[in-house]
Amino acid sequence: IRDDSLEVAEAQTLMHIVSTVGISDEVIDQAGIRDLWNRTQIAAINGMGVSEAHTDLLLRGGEVAVFEEVADLMGAQRGRFVGQSYGLSFRVAKGVRLHTSWLEGGVVVPPELVVKDYGLLTLTTRRVVFTGQTKTIECRLDKMVGVNLLNDGISFNMTNRERVDLFKLKNAPKMAASINWILDQGEDVEARVHRFAS
Repeated sequence: IRDDSLEVAEAQTLMHIVSTVGISDEVIDQAGIRDLWNRTQIAAINGMGVSEAHTDLLLRGGEVAVFEEVADLMGAQRGRFVGQSYGLSFRVAKGVRLHTSWLEGGVVVPPELVVKDYGLLTLTTRRVVFTGQTKTIECRLDKMVGVNLLNDGISFNMTNRERVDLFKLKNAPKMAASINWILDQGEDVEARVHRFAS
């Protein structure tokens, strides 16, 4: 993978080893080789393209799913002020009470990323779709202006959308490489995806 591209014969040998040994996501994480595995997947996509993926997502005419993985939709939880308040209440006249209060030792807790929803993140030849428990988000590839790869996630910048959608998933580099490959192929991308045998 030094040249960031796998030839067909190299990829076939690798896949034979993976299936024979039984390498899974859990094994990759336990062995501490996630970075190496990500580089290998990117090299395979660069050299051979993407393959069709199984999905339950309803596809549009000619559209092909190429990646699907469990993902968390992340969002910022607002910062907050934390402190102890004290107060006194005393009667100044019949039916009239005066309330006083003060804060002691307040701390500002900065905003943090939290899981807003969880579900499946699916990449097709035309869009990225998050199908969550409470939300569904669709990002059309022709409206995408930026893909940001993070340590354990990916985010998308879209035209005419202020919000940046951020997803946490294990194989984010593979997804980013797949998006890049799809966008490089042009209009006949569906014809270049490796399909399941009929």
